[in-house]
Amino acid sequence: MNTVTVVSALFDIGRDTWEHHGLSQGMYLNWYKNTLALNSNHIIFTDDVFYDRLVAIIDEHGTSDNVKIIKRQLTDLPAYRCYFGAMSAVMASDTFKKKIYFNVPESLYPLYNIIMFNKMFFLRDAMKNNPFNSDTFIWVDAGGLRENISNYRGVIWPAREKMEKLCPDKINVFCHHPEIKIHNVHDHVLSQMRYIQGTAFFAPKDCIEKLISVFDKKVLACLSAGYIGSDEKILDLCYLEQPELFNLEVSTWREYFGRYR
Repeated sequence: MNTVTVVSALFDIGRDTWEHHGLSQGMYLNWYKNTLALNSNHIIFTDDVFYDRLVAIIDEHGTSDNVKIIKRQLTDLPAYRCYFGAMSAVMASDTFKKKIYFNVPESLYPLYNIIMFNKMFFLRDAMKNNPFNSDTFIWVDAGGLRENISNYRGVIWPAREKMEKLCPDKINVFCHHPEIKIHNVHDHVLSQMRYIQGTAFFAPKDCIEKLISVFDKKVLACLSAGYIGSDEKILDLCYLEQPELFNLEVSTWREYFGRYR
């Protein structure tokens, strides 16, 4: 598996204290055990809050040779430095609050969006570190694998023969439809409709900088216009901007693990 690295992150954004959609740190750690149980190369980005507990999980599974933990401070993340001020101002404004259709994390909590938006920058960071000399980096959300750990323990993921079916020069994403059509950008970003699933996607290293460039452009455009939504809506807009950068793999929710096992 020297050509593939699974990239993920776990940061304390205070979700255990949220009024809406709260989740405990323990819940995330339990889900994350599933990811670390995979027989894969891993790069994990985390903070002081989770670092020691993640080390303990890695020691428990005996996978330290295949895992690199990189500690970062939340306020040092590129997405925080680039977007947090403007995003906080937009989300605190009465104008934006009147536009919100749903009480969802991406509309209520700026730090949630910071971690979600930083996926692209985590991939770049992983590419620059690249301890396993990988050509492809797979983003997987910390809470992406939620079934019993027996389904994941020791599984070689992704399977090499399945990886050979990917487009080697495109961002391979899971999409609910074979094509993406957005008639009103403002309404789409604020809606709960999404095409691309942000939980997991496959990024050849030569595509990561291109993805960051178009993603950053779309985030800044939305913030400048006074609204913002989830990373998945931004990815939808990125596709419309540069469809040649993406390969859409049509799927329903959470097919990424089984399809590449």
